[in-house]
Amino acid sequence: MALSRGGRTTPVDSAMVRGLFAALLLERGQYVTKERLVESLWDDPPRSALDNLRGCVWRLRRMLASVDPVVADRLTTIAGARGGYALAVCPGQVDVLRFAELAEEASVRLRTGDIAEAGAGFASALELWRGPAGQGCAASRVLQARFRALEQLQLTVRERLVHVKLLQGASAEVIPELRGLVGTAPYRETSWALLMRACYLAGDLAGALTTWRHATEALAEEFGLDPSDSFRDLHASILNRDEDGVRNSVLQA
Repeated sequence: MALSRGGRTTPVDSAMVRGLFAALLLERGQYVTKERLVESLWDDPPRSALDNLRGCVWRLRRMLASVDPVVADRLTTIAGARGGYALAVCPGQVDVLRFAELAEEASVRLRTGDIAEAGAGFASALELWRGPAGQGCAASRVLQARFRALEQLQLTVRERLVHVKLLQGASAEVIPELRGLVGTAPYRETSWALLMRACYLAGDLAGALTTWRHATEALAEEFGLDPSDSFRDLHASILNRDEDGVRNSVLQA
């Protein structure tokens, strides 16, 4: 995690400050109580948690001021018994927020059938991905769950971009990307389905059927999951040599 301004980059080198910064950024400028921030940073908060939190806020404010005093002024304190903090930033100033915004816009275009624009949007979103999300941050289970959700979104965007490429006629060239996806996240049926489609459309029927076998074994033995109806339908389309059915298989993601 780092702050950038005018070509100058300042790393956030404290795990606690990184965690605080991430927790505030993910709230998109909304007020966050001290209690919620403590819950985001510690599973078992120490007695000094509130004092530690104030110290982290002070350090974050100094760091922001060293990069851009205007941004530092946007870190505001709300006084009172249930006081807290808010960091007002524009989504375009935060890579991960802009990533999520572009991903949603591209998903809308995909649902409405604007394939070319959807593909461009997914590609633009992935250019902003700097993952793994939350790397080097102090984080409780609560904040870690939010980081995992971002990681899952990144996998979904990668799948949707491949889906678009398959609709546009690509096949063999996306197979390495898909092998990487199923290696990274073998529990995602969608990635397996895309790999089956890519193999079949590239003329590798045996590869598609081998992928089905590996997928069902991995999903059942490692994760206790049965194939969904749409995954079974794809398998049937491959067995029936139904190229249109394979190419236009519904994306489940």
